[in-house]
Amino acid sequence: MIDRITTLQNQLLVMDAQEGSRAALEELVRRWYGKLWQHARRLTSDPQAAWDVTQKSWYDIIKGLRRLEDPACFPAWAYNITTHRAMDWLRTRHRRPCRPLSSVEPPCDSDDDSAEVRDALLQLKEGSRLVLILYYWEHLSIAEISIVLEIPAGTVKSRLHTARQELKALWGHPS
Repeated sequence: MIDRITTLQNQLLVMDAQEGSRAALEELVRRWYGKLWQHARRLTSDPQAAWDVTQKSWYDIIKGLRRLEDPACFPAWAYNITTHRAMDWLRTRHRRPCRPLSSVEPPCDSDDDSAEVRDALLQLKEGSRLVLILYYWEHLSIAEISIVLEIPAGTVKSRLHTARQELKALWGHPS
């Protein structure tokens, strides 16, 4: 129930911010800045770059907030903007070629099973790893991942299923 209340509060904040409430916008930033920074850090593997990406993302979010038609789409929309900004940073960084999404790192936990899962995740193809991270670590729904990756929900489901199967095979634990 608390998640539903938080979701509703976020939607109300978006609506208030769209109507020009500075306090609502500040609260929205307070609630989402850390989450978007974590996402940017996973994509860039660079804490300083994550700050830059997140700052630029918030500029785009604030600039485009009034055009967001459905306040319920705010999380996926904000992750989409942050993902694109991170990819821009990766493409333009020191004129080096874009680092592939295959280098996106999942969070690290200290216990052995978590380390095994993390190692297996690092072996996955970029699309598989990204969909698992968005679903399990960012806690985005299928519909939200569809928006972030700009692919149909059915494709997200298919990729998630395939990614789980690939991860299971790499992890090496019995069912």
